Amino acid sequence: MEKNCLSDIIVGHITHFINEKRESQILKTKFPNQLLREDVLDLLDMYCTVIYYPLENESNNGFHITGIPHKNGEEQHFVYINTSQTIEKQIFTAAHELGHIWEVDSYVLEHLSDENTLVSNEEIINRFAAELLMPCDQFLLFFNNELEKLLAKSKKISITDLLKLIASIMAHFFVPQKAVIYRLFELNKISCKLLELLCGERDISEQDISEYIKSIMEENGHEKFIIPTQKKWINGLPEILTTAEQNKSISKTKTEELRKIFELQKTHTENDVLFTTDIMSEVMDIPSLEGDK
Repeated sequence: MEKNCLSDIIVGHITHFINEKRESQILKTKFPNQLLREDVLDLLDMYCTVIYYPLENESNNGFHITGIPHKNGEEQHFVYINTSQTIEKQIFTAAHELGHIWEVDSYVLEHLSDENTLVSNEEIINRFAAELLMPCDQFLLFFNNELEKLLAKSKKISITDLLKLIASIMAHFFVPQKAVIYRLFELNKISCKLLELLCGERDISEQDISEYIKSIMEENGHEKFIIPTQKKWINGLPEILTTAEQNKSISKTKTEELRKIFELQKTHTENDVLFTTDIMSEVMDIPSLEGDK
């Protein structure tokens, strides 16, 4: 496991990038809250076609495909979200893939001197997702408040208490347990030794830790963190299929097959996002799952 935190210089560039994005008029208007939580899915949808589909035996939480040209010549972005995962994993995946679409890694690397470039693109993107979903000030404020509650009961914090604290942070920010654990380490709230313990590298297995946190979530009624959504959806798909049938650009057999796969009725609303049937053909031709975990 890589336990080295990114340098303050790199993190500074990442947070500067996020702050500039947040100051843009469209984000300030549509996403005024400091904490994005599930809103990051809507934010991602503004920049690409998102395909939600459950694949039980697929290890990837999601991936990003680009380079598929639209008929107007512009490249299209597609992001697949594996909805056999629980919601907090989908949210972190969405933030991660948004980082790729926004090319945060390129932005950071362009602003670094040579001695600071020994960092992988994925490290930058993962840190971007953590900073976007768990802003430092908000994270520390919530952590300190929860810690104070625990210390009011006992002068020492047990591993059980710490896992309860992690579960509380997960429920507040809608992020996976490993992302919380690494965030605690990044912000110097836990030691390297404790990081290893919480990641299942010492006396307690990672599965036992996950099962205990799952039981806490279940006890507190956080079903979203226990039961995968199993969502099947592409925004605007009903409209796409209807248009495809009308134009006879895709066979009726294929459109009916897609309606069955995505559990759609043969109806659509005026609010559905419009895509061309060319894009629908491209979506159907997307290769097998490969890409970012």
